[in-house]
Parts: sequence; structure tokens; C-alpha cells
Amino acid sequence: MRVLCKANYKIHTDAIKNYIIPQAGYTKAKEWLLYADEADLLNIAMWGCTARDWKQANPQRVLQGENIRNMASINDLTILSNIESLNSILIVQRLSKVERLRFLANTVEQQRKSLEGIDLIKGIKKLNDSTSLNAKN
Repeated sequence: MRVLCKANYKIHTDAIKNYIIPQAGYTKAKEWLLYADEADLLNIAMWGCTARDWKQANPQRVLQGENIRNMASINDLTILSNIESLNSILIVQRLSKVERLRFLANTVEQQRKSLEGIDLIKGIKKLNDSTSLNAKN
């Protein structure tokens, strides 16, 4: 799962780099704000709050080095990975941020319903040095 998340994160950040940053006119030193803004767009679609909101609501967990994504279930991480990839497509299609948030939030809701009741952790089998997924309802 971690490899998939990293791959989709790269796809997502490349879309930001290639399509949002050139339009924004930010200095190189401030480009990180656009990446953080897009990460928060995903957080809002997934959990209804930004990373900053979560930190303010969970100061003890922050002190332990945790963040909003550390609390995610395997199903949440699956959906997050999916919407990272999907957001990159929506960025390339030049949808507005409001349109993307609406679309992503609807996708999260649909995928949560689909994955509800499926424990993906139980569906993972280790075969030699590779992992295969065999999730069943």
C-alpha cells in the first residue's frame, strides 16, 4: 500500500508542478504553499478538515509525532491514494478548486460505501517476498 501511495503522491505533485504552479505566479520560495493547499484539499475531501484543524484538535497526538494521515485506516489510505490520482487528472483538465473538491468528496463517499464492511487488512496475504490482495466481502 505504501508503494501505491508514494506513486500516486508523485503523480499528484507532478500535476501541481506542471499545471498549478505555472499559473499561480508564486516565487520558488512560496511554491510549497500550493502543495500544502492541494494536500489540504484532499484532507477536506477525506476527513472534512485541514491538517492544521486536525493538529489544533489533537495536540497530544501532535506531540507524539502523529498527523491526520497516521490515523487513517487501510480503507482510508486506499481512498486517499485513489483521490490523489483522480485529483491529478482533474488538475490537468483545469477544473476549479471548488469543482474538484465537490467531485473528490463525492468520490470519497461512494468509495467508503463500497469498502464498508471490507477489512482490507484481512485480505492481504504474504506470498514469498511479494504481497497480493485478495479481499472478499
